Amino acid sequence: RYVLGDVALTFPLFGWARQLRQSGKKAAMVIPFPHGTDFGFMNQPTRSARRILRSMIRCLQGEKHIGTKRAGTQRLGRMAVGGWSSGTDTLFSWIKGTITDDAPLSKSVREIYFFDGKEPTRAALTVPGPAKSWFKDDRRLRLIGTANTEVQSILLAKNLANDSILEDELAAGNSSPSAPVLAIPGRDDHWFKNALYIQALAPKPGSSKPLAMKLRPPGSPLSNPPRDVTDSSNVFLVSETRTGGPAKTGVVLMSPNGGPSQPVATVSQEEAAYFLNFFILPGLTNGGPITSEAQFTEAIRVMKETGDPREKVRIFQHRHAWSVIGGLTGFKGRSGFTGHLQICLELSGFK
Repeated sequence: RYVLGDVALTFPLFGWARQLRQSGKKAAMVIPFPHGTDFGFMNQPTRSARRILRSMIRCLQGEKHIGTKRAGTQRLGRMAVGGWSSGTDTLFSWIKGTITDDAPLSKSVREIYFFDGKEPTRAALTVPGPAKSWFKDDRRLRLIGTANTEVQSILLAKNLANDSILEDELAAGNSSPSAPVLAIPGRDDHWFKNALYIQALAPKPGSSKPLAMKLRPPGSPLSNPPRDVTDSSNVFLVSETRTGGPAKTGVVLMSPNGGPSQPVATVSQEEAAYFLNFFILPGLTNGGPITSEAQFTEAIRVMKETGDPREKVRIFQHRHAWSVIGGLTGFKGRSGFTGHLQICLELSGFK
């Protein structure tokens, strides 16, 4: 559960330890803690990194967490290397450092899990050369681009051989796509249609603010008490475009006495309602409706911009975490939530 103020939202329970266990794979998860973005010996797949990993295996075996049913010292086997946000920069060092067969850890590193990077990572994703050189045998690349690197992840998947879009595969009835390159979720209408994501934006039933995260067309009568965000904000949905990528998708909003209607690229109506309800109105109007052109203009600005030079676009700042905490319903025919990490593991080469 995610709590924003006094409102509990319906974010999925995404614990990675549970995802690892539920995947059924025999794997150990190692999470190095960086100093800023410096992972020390784990910055690159060097002999030092290999020594640390082998030492970890000996410790786990000594404490009887692994190897209890097999005699002898356990060895370093198949590895998946993952990173999120600025940590994805390190992944490119691991890709480049494990291209040749004689490089340390080259025979172990068989999978890369790329959880949405920061803006600077985009340029690296547009150069498919290192990734193409890295691919051989049974190696796999999972591109979970949800914000800053969504477009680049999809394009890289298409530039590499044997690519696949996870949601397209599931829609076609293939519950276990075997393509070595997989873009997750991989569809530009995911944010507008995925029921799990849309539900995650809404207050939980019984919340102190049980408004529907919806905006209605201009001319719709307002209700008191409010039933949705149009009622509480006095903002209406003129149009919504759901396909065409971040540059073409988005909404057009208007407010009576608010001047001309305003476009907001990339954002869905549920996201616009979410921003208005939880971030914009509390600070702009003390939670009340928008009543002037100045207020409406400021609301649109805040919906577009964060004011943070490190993460300038609000919708990308918001979706960025979804690569880690999100997932899908209906994966392999299940009715419940399956997180992105668990999806990667279940489609992996781990036994």
